[in-house]
Parts: sequence; C-alpha cells; structure tokens
Amino acid sequence: MFYAPDVDGWIVTRREDVLTVLADVAGFSCAENLAMPPPPPPVRDRLPHGYPWTVPALANGDPPEHTRLRKLVNAAFSRARIRRLEPAVHDIARELVGRLPAHGRADAIADLARPLAERSLALAVGWPEAELPALRDWLDAVDVTIEHLETPDAPALVAAADVHAGFAERCTALIAASRDGDDLLALLARAGPERLTAARAQSVVMQVVMAGVATSAHTIAHGVRALLEVPGRWAALRASPAGVAAAVEESLRHRSTVRGMPRTATHDVALGGARIAAGDRVWVMFASANRDSSFVADAEDYVPDRSDGSGHVAFGRGRHFCPGAPLARLEAEAALRALLPLDGLRLEDGEPLTPHPSFEIDALVRLGVRW
Repeated sequence: MFYAPDVDGWIVTRREDVLTVLADVAGFSCAENLAMPPPPPPVRDRLPHGYPWTVPALANGDPPEHTRLRKLVNAAFSRARIRRLEPAVHDIARELVGRLPAHGRADAIADLARPLAERSLALAVGWPEAELPALRDWLDAVDVTIEHLETPDAPALVAAADVHAGFAERCTALIAASRDGDDLLALLARAGPERLTAARAQSVVMQVVMAGVATSAHTIAHGVRALLEVPGRWAALRASPAGVAAAVEESLRHRSTVRGMPRTATHDVALGGARIAAGDRVWVMFASANRDSSFVADAEDYVPDRSDGSGHVAFGRGRHFCPGAPLARLEAEAALRALLPLDGLRLEDGEPLTPHPSFEIDALVRLGVRW
C-alpha cells in the first residue's frame, strides 16, 4: 500500500489488507464516502439540504443505522426474489437484442447493457416503467454535477440541480404511493416515516439506482469485451452455453467494475506496513485484491471456465457487500445468453476503447460490436 496525494488517501492493494479493512467496520467508517461540497449559490435554493443522495444511508452509512436500512434493501434484492424476476430479465435482454438487425453493428453499452440494467433495476425497486425517462435523466444529471462542481456558475450545473430536486421529490411520491408488494419502494413505504425520514428514504432509492445501473451495465460490457477480444472464446461459449455463469464470474474477478471504495480510519492503526492516522482516507482496491497472486496464481489472465476465483471481492465483502449482486449476475448472464445467437459477433474493427474518466469505476464510454 502507499499514500497517493492525488486522491489524498492511502491505496490498499494487497488482498490480505483489503480483507482486513472490509472486516473492520468500526475501525474504517463509510460515513464520508459520498461527501460533496455544498451546492453553490446558483443552485442552493433548489437543493437547500445538499445533494439528496448524500444523506447517510447505504454507501455512506455505518452501523447501527446502516444495518437497519440494509435489512430493507436485502429483502428487495434477496436471492429468492431475484429468482422470481429471472424470466422477466431474460425477456428484456432478448427483446433488446431482438431489436437489432440481422446483420449490423451496435454499441453494446447503449443498445443493450444500459437499458437492460435500467429496466431490471426498475423491476427490483418497483420503479414504474413509465418513469424510466426520469431515472435516466437523473443519472445523466449526476454525471453533469460531478463534472461541473468546480464551475458553480455553469448553466449545466444549475439545470442539473433542478433534475436532482425533481427526482428526489418523485422518489418520495412513489414511496408514498407504494404499499403492497415486496419491491424496495413498498418496503420503504411500510417502514413508515416514524422509522425512516423522507430524506433518508430518498437517499436509499437514489443510492441503489446510482450504484445499480452503471455498475451492472459496465459489468456486462466487460464480460462481452473479454469474450470477444481473444479469438475462439465466443465460439467456445456458443458451443457450450452452460459456461455462461462461470464466464460472468471470471469477468467480475478479472475486470472489477468498481475498482475500489473509500473508508475513513476512526483511530490510529498499522496496516500493510504503514501507520494510518485517525481521519485518514483509505481506498480499498477491490480490483487489485482480485488480481492478487495469493488468490489465484494466474490472476492477470482471463479464464472463462475458471473454478478457483469465486472468492473475489468485486461486490465487496462483509456488511457493505453489494446487495444488488444477485441481480447484477442475472443481468450479465441474461445479456450474454441473448447475444449468443448473433452470428459472427465481434468487436468493431479499429474502434478505440475509450475509458470513462473515473478513479473509482472501470468503465468504457462505448463498446462497438458487429456481427
């Protein structure tokens, strides 16, 4: 591990140290994970309490409050519930691929991965399909806000603030209108305002949407890319579709969409040969831990039928293990299975793979394919 001035924090890379931090929820807090500067004057009136998704909840919550909220979210994303959604998710994937021409080209992210992730997450959350445009607009507004935080007078930031405020209000309205069912909105509604403030319930929904759509979409993209970039891999999977689940799991290990997440030390501690002071920021690098030679010997290689990589930490570990992991796996498998019938599927020739400019997220701007 080492200290990186650019992110003002310690970078934890060894698997052993990563697991140590993830297991110590008292010693390494998540409370500052979504810390952002207050809204600048041009947008303060629309966001009087700050950015609505930064209210302490999941990614920026600590026990005991985090534990209580996780019970609600875990119920909405339980393995049993996701199994019930499985036919619908596969139907969405087949529908999206079915819209493609018999011969042609597409952006695997914009034409398949992103809409599949949006619609699948909407099923789990209970978000009405008619409201999907609002969800997409808000996710775009988050990107705009982060891009323009240093330019508070930018018209784009002012416009994004209206989207943030409107989306938060829509979340509250949808929660209030939900009572029956086992989706996230209904579970939050039944928790009641006496147990869960409107601001915190908003934040739960917004954090789930923010985390679930982008990470799942790019997990799908990484899986498609890995299978197409080496001759023979895609043909082998088409010949033996039973290997789809193993290919997804190896993609999660080999190319973790979430490179890492921050924690804040609550007391002085020795870790990885360094002295971490109370208040120091620590970046727990999942991607590095998953490619640690102490975990798998040929960790840098993508092996579609690998059998010894299931202990990866692509979804984290412990109390902050990603509750949406069963859904993300299902979406990735559904996407690959829907693509298998495309004859001659391959990466677009000569197209540069442009990475998304993010430290935390390993993502591509687009992934061109043709068949």
